[in-house]
Amino acid sequence: MLRGDPGHLIALDAEESGAAMIVMTTHGRLGMSALWEGSVTPKVFAESQKPIMLLPVIGEKEITK
Repeated sequence: MLRGDPGHLIALDAEESGAAMIVMTTHGRLGMSALWEGSVTPKVFAESQKPIMLLPVIGEKEITK
């Protein structure tokens, strides 16, 4: 199990594995909402040279245990 900043780890893994692209889902939050909820996407953009495809989350259901 990896520990650390998710944005950094995603970018690092894409580089080390030789991935051609990073594909992520997004809730589309902006500004303070994204900041407070710990948005990973801007961190991946900042740390990766790979193209990044963002797909919107549609019909999200809450997962309960």
